[in-house]
Amino acid sequence: MKITSSILFNLFYLIYFLGTLGPKQKTELTFTFTPEEAKVLIATVVFKFSGAEEGSRVLKLSAIGKYPFLTINHEKFDFETLLVGKVTQKDVILKNNSLVPATFSVEKVSDDGKDPAFSIDNYNGVIPPGASFKITVKYVPSVVGLASCTQYKVKTIGGNDLTFSCIGRAEGYDVKLSATSIHFGEVQFGSNTNRLLNICNDSDLPTTFQFFTDDKNVYSFSKIEGVVNAKSQTRIIVTFTPQATTNYYERIFCVVRNHSVLYVDLIGTCYDILTKPVPLMQRHIDIFRHKVIMGMHNKSRGKAILDGDDKLAISSVEDDMDLMHEIAIDDPNQVVLHKEMFLEMTSESRDLHLREEYIDFGFTDHGRVSEQKTLTFDNKFPFEVQVNWVLLKVIS
Repeated sequence: MKITSSILFNLFYLIYFLGTLGPKQKTELTFTFTPEEAKVLIATVVFKFSGAEEGSRVLKLSAIGKYPFLTINHEKFDFETLLVGKVTQKDVILKNNSLVPATFSVEKVSDDGKDPAFSIDNYNGVIPPGASFKITVKYVPSVVGLASCTQYKVKTIGGNDLTFSCIGRAEGYDVKLSATSIHFGEVQFGSNTNRLLNICNDSDLPTTFQFFTDDKNVYSFSKIEGVVNAKSQTRIIVTFTPQATTNYYERIFCVVRNHSVLYVDLIGTCYDILTKPVPLMQRHIDIFRHKVIMGMHNKSRGKAILDGDDKLAISSVEDDMDLMHEIAIDDPNQVVLHKEMFLEMTSESRDLHLREEYIDFGFTDHGRVSEQKTLTFDNKFPFEVQVNWVLLKVIS
């Protein structure tokens, strides 16, 4: 027996089926309903038999097309402030409130790819009728102080669209030095003294640090790099070993991972039985740095004293006294600290700078004296400055 059937959808869509059945056999037919709009559809299936008593049979099909409709638990997910290096997550719940399955896809809105702080685990899926679907959003901040905001759009095939946004702010490590200024006092030539400096980490995660200094420096550190554990501190001994009778000052920078630049001012005075300089104090450093910021550092009383202008010199002293009351002891701007930290000794931006970074004597025969090289040191100040050249011991 041969079977021929036809199915008509909306009077335009027609499918033919042709088959043969043997004695006492049966076959199964599968009808698929794929609506393109929300409406009631009725179709007729006509089975035509050849070689049978009844020539045809009619089967009625009816279906209702519905739009999927999704809802979301929140439109805004605030991750608040999170420490760099940590990971947190929130769940986005999509619920299908319709009677038909909902196929969806998720995409970022206007994303330039420069901030990968937010990510989701599912970008597409199918939600059965009346069911829910969970999407996990992870927030992994990587840049200290960066406020991240990402917007996602949920598109549903044949249904409604949804949007949700994620915001969060990255927080750096809570690390600080026990002091921003260390005064070693007056040290006799040929001796040394030391002070204790602590690096305190009040964060929940360990972090690394490194001091920008030389092992053979006048101010030597017992440890210039390492790891500070969470809720802990690291002790560092700073030793002052002067090489000449004069005042010594240096600002040492400390770089901490995922943290702003730290610094400590080191001050000391060296004397002997013949020479005892006037001690240098932190307030002198603050006044000078304030003058540098204000552009007044090369107009100080030094030139007035050299020119014999006592009135101007006295006025400059009075200005220094006023500055002592005006300067706020706060952390300088990070941009200023970075510029100073990376400013080379050969940079013309320095008022005191070298013209050569290093001197290359080339190859010299054993027992012979090499040719002379010239090293130029420029002073842009309108007054003389004292320069002491010290040749450090080379440890081979």
